[in-house]
Amino acid sequence: MKSEQLSYSHQGQDLIISDLFRNKQQGGLYVDIGCNHLILESNTYKFYKMGGRGIGIDGESAFKKE
Repeated sequence: MKSEQLSYSHQGQDLIISDLFRNKQQGGLYVDIGCNHLILESNTYKFYKMGGRGIGIDGESAFKKE
């Protein structure tokens, strides 16, 4: 059985946000400015996996959509 990764953020920022919005309905909309990579060390990938949708924006061309 594969276990779910708790946090995808660099320092657990997604866990802090989850705690702040714990009483809110799952899903939602997010905008991640300076997102870096869409999955690795992502502050929003956890919410994407929970049904949220949004956009990640980064000026670094190395992080273009894969």
